[in-house]
Amino acid sequence: MKKGGMHTIEAFIAFAIVLSFLLFLMPAITKVPDTTNKITYVQGALKSIEKTGILREYVLSRNLTGLNESLYEFIFPLYNFTVGMSTVNATHNSASMNYSFNYTADAGKLEYALLSVGFKSAQDPRVYVNGNLVLSQAGNAAGVREIIDITGNTITGENIVQFNFSGSPNYDYRLLVSEYDELSALPDSKNINTVSYVLAGANSTFRPVEIRVYVWD
Repeated sequence: MKKGGMHTIEAFIAFAIVLSFLLFLMPAITKVPDTTNKITYVQGALKSIEKTGILREYVLSRNLTGLNESLYEFIFPLYNFTVGMSTVNATHNSASMNYSFNYTADAGKLEYALLSVGFKSAQDPRVYVNGNLVLSQAGNAAGVREIIDITGNTITGENIVQFNFSGSPNYDYRLLVSEYDELSALPDSKNINTVSYVLAGANSTFRPVEIRVYVWD
């Protein structure tokens, strides 16, 4: 009876230890405790994928499905998540005459389109986007640099920017167009943490890409 009682007590103690491990230690191991550590954890997962070279391939091909699948083994079932990419394309040049150039965009994915113009010498500068006047200045504009938000003037497909002046101008410009793709819509009524991870100079061009991972419990 005594031996049977001792075995029963030992079994109970062993069960209590296992139960305590499952209830208290396992959550501490498998769940990142706060937002800061959660972001660090996801960034670590992205770094691991980048080291293999496959992350850059996903970026160049805009393969959100592949990115999601590679992150799945790191993040799920700890957290629910979805992914997206934001790409910035840059166009820049200098000119010394009335001038125009084209750019393409997808208005449904457009985050912003910003046109920066620096006038070294310019008289009565006027800038049009798709025929809409976005900048007009009377007189001498030498030494002035303007940043124009042309997001609202940008359409899907081909766009045209036109520079018109009185006299002989000398100026430079840079256009930044940011477009965003997402794998799936974000859920409502969730406390979502956004983890950003930037890859610069993709494909040997000025084309930085921001990978965004949206994470929630």
